[in-house]
Amino acid sequence: MSSAPHTNVISDDGLRYSRGKPPGGAILSSARPGFMSCFKCGGFRPLAELASKRILGANHKVCKEGCKR
Repeated sequence: MSSAPHTNVISDDGLRYSRGKPPGGAILSSARPGFMSCFKCGGFRPLAELASKRILGANHKVCKEGCKR
């Protein structure tokens, strides 16, 4: 996969922005409604494969049958 070279532009406030790269990230564009990440392993799973467990005083979604990573 070849892509166009990225050029960086420094704005007046000192922040650096990349030109030529589409906005957004791989995770956000691939995430669909009904999917969440596991609190323990970070893997994206359908909600049916996640269970709510109390960790550190708050409820978090984790893999039902153990993390695969």
